[in-house]
Amino acid sequence: MDQLPTLIERFTSAGATEARLTMPPTTPQTLSRETSSTAYRLVVEALTNVRRHAPGSTRVEVTLTPVTTRSLATHPAPALKIQILNDSGTTPTTTPTTTFTTTPATALRSRRIRDGHGGRGLRALRERVQATGGGTLSYGPHEGGWQVLAVLPQTHPHSQETT
Repeated sequence: MDQLPTLIERFTSAGATEARLTMPPTTPQTLSRETSSTAYRLVVEALTNVRRHAPGSTRVEVTLTPVTTRSLATHPAPALKIQILNDSGTTPTTTPTTTFTTTPATALRSRRIRDGHGGRGLRALRERVQATGGGTLSYGPHEGGWQVLAVLPQTHPHSQETT
């Protein structure tokens, strides 16, 4: 997690999409190694997917927010909400007038899935998020762009690890 600001800077400098990170400065110190690693991997996967599947995107917002989870079975527990939003990169003035039934990216993605490649990143991350001890992951279209949203347990770095 300490490397997240550097990751965001590298992503922005490598292309036309601007990425912004909003994260309380103490966040890395509040997470176990497993949760921190999962959070970082989630952001990497989301940014990779923006490059791969939304090349016209102009903006990505990565926001980490401390929250409290509540359920009937447990007491309130601290958690970390991770939200990655990207825009579609199109505006009414830049929308193409020609409609294609299959874009090159969609054709490539279909071929990769048919050949047994690709399409596993977010699904594999869902399992990893759940393995953090109650984490959740959702993703899909959001306000004309795409959203990845996860909630991970926010535990003290040493509460789950033995030295």
